[in-house]
Amino acid sequence: MDLRLERWVGRTLGFERDFSGTESNPQASARAAKLSRIVTCTVIRSGDMANAILDRDRHPEWNGQQTKLVYAFPSDEALWKRYAKVRAERLRRGHSGEEATVFYRENRAAMDVGAVVAWPERFNHDVLSAA
Repeated sequence: MDLRLERWVGRTLGFERDFSGTESNPQASARAAKLSRIVTCTVIRSGDMANAILDRDRHPEWNGQQTKLVYAFPSDEALWKRYAKVRAERLRRGHSGEEATVFYRENRAAMDVGAVVAWPERFNHDVLSAA
């Protein structure tokens, strides 16, 4: 990660020390030491900011834990690509994603085949969500 970005993240999230290992603000650090912190984040790719925060070797001050929430993605990638194209085209033109939602509603059964997620009890049958 770029050192400037690491320092900005450290200041923004109120780390006692920024990612570079130097004191960012000793007075703020003393006050912040009494606070508990939680960062919810998603690792997009290896080496990104979320991945760095969760790395206990690099940042032992964080009790980083990773949890897998999607065990298997839907099997019909072609339908999902069509959905993404519809959604992106409409958003680029300044519209809502409603057309993509209609597409998902009409193709939901096929689009959801193969998906396995953690905590299926959280699924709300009365809520339509593809995003």
